[in-house]
Amino acid sequence: MTSFFFSLIALFKILTLAVSTPIPTPPKPVAVVFGAGLASQQQPSVVLRDRLDTAYELYAKGVVTSIFLSGDSTKKEHDEVGVMKSYLVKKGIPESAFILDTQGIDTYTTCLHAKKDRSLDEVILVTQGFHMPRAEYLCEGVGLQVTQGIADKRTYDPKNEEREKKAMAKAWLQLNTDIAPDQMELLESIVE
Repeated sequence: MTSFFFSLIALFKILTLAVSTPIPTPPKPVAVVFGAGLASQQQPSVVLRDRLDTAYELYAKGVVTSIFLSGDSTKKEHDEVGVMKSYLVKKGIPESAFILDTQGIDTYTTCLHAKKDRSLDEVILVTQGFHMPRAEYLCEGVGLQVTQGIADKRTYDPKNEEREKKAMAKAWLQLNTDIAPDQMELLESIVE
């Protein structure tokens, strides 16, 4: 009888401990939205708008709580990140949800800034299928854990596929050589 009593007490303590110990919830991944140009100074291009709409859907569904907006805002008349943020704020996403990268001049620097400057680990890459292989290659190459967030909302110009084939050579060079940022113009000519 005594052993039964002690067993009952032990069981009670184990159950009490299990119920009172909070189970940590893993942090949610961050959506990484790659810039894709502007249609005008204040409007995202069609490709970029589809990426932003996909990021909005991920946020609205609670899949992500933060959105890393990356693009080229190095010129006053071309504020890609500002346009991206404004577009999503108008859709109802609070400004506190954004992590801004105004120096994301290409896919590689976006991935690098997400990992090295913002210490992100687990991300959802928000881009079109034609761009995803390169984005995934580069982001994994800098140490990010990636999930695909395909933003294909229409049929895109087939020239994008051709451009991506050339851009993969640039991506390989970026990850596997020590090319200085000021020499990137030479690499850009490979892609164009």
